[in-house]
Amino acid sequence: MAAAEELKVVLRRNEHSGFGFSLLGTTGPPHVIYEIHENSPAADSAVEAGDIILKVNGTDVHRYTTKEGKSAIRLFSLKY
Repeated sequence: MAAAEELKVVLRRNEHSGFGFSLLGTTGPPHVIYEIHENSPAADSAVEAGDIILKVNGTDVHRYTTKEGKSAIRLFSLKY
C-alpha cells in the first residue's frame, strides 16, 4: 500500500452549494469525504471521495468528533 499524501486544498464557499462535498456520517474521526457535488468548488479542486480532512484553516481537526468538525468548517467559512 502506498503512503498517504497530505495535500493543502483551498476551497472558496459557493453560496448555492457550499463547498460541494459531503462527509461520511460517522460519530468521530476520521472525517472522510464520501461525495463530491457537481459544479462545486470541491469538484473544481483536487478533492476526491475518500479524502480525509485533517485541518480546517490551519486548525487540526483530525481528533474532533464529526459534529465538531462540521462546526469548524461552517465557522471558518463564515469568518474568511
